[in-house]
Amino acid sequence: MENFKKKFIEEALDHINDIEVAILELEKDVTDKALIEKIFRAMHSLKGGGAMFGFEKVSEFTHHLENIYDSIRNGEILVDKLLLELTFKSIDHLKTLFDTDVADEKQINNNQKLLLLELEQFLSDSTVSEKSSTLHNETSKEANNQTLNTYYIKYAPKATIFDTGTNPLF
Repeated sequence: MENFKKKFIEEALDHINDIEVAILELEKDVTDKALIEKIFRAMHSLKGGGAMFGFEKVSEFTHHLENIYDSIRNGEILVDKLLLELTFKSIDHLKTLFDTDVADEKQINNNQKLLLLELEQFLSDSTVSEKSSTLHNETSKEANNQTLNTYYIKYAPKATIFDTGTNPLF
């Protein structure tokens, strides 16, 4: 299992680097959907992998970031300078969470709490543009005219699922 954790940390640091590069590019064009998608996917991978390998702080933190970037993908929030600065601060925090040489756990926890408050505040303060509000209303009207379907999914993993370090509870 330790080898899988090491591999996850390597991949997580790659994801963090990818996010950082994408944010730098996003500063040039805040409407670039491909970059927003790339950032969202990297955060989603960090969240899921963090939960699977016991990095709860990483998972919790990226969950909040992922929500913000999901709202951006859905046209509910616009990218602005404040968000970019907040994302850069978040990237620095994520790097700290993976830095094994950092000994001050109390400071890390305090930073996490403060950043989570900033992320929640940003999400609650974010305004919806008129265009996306109109689009959302039109989509809601269409959704109300459609019928709902129920699907049942059966998940039956092989007995060897644990051999690769997979935890089906996550």
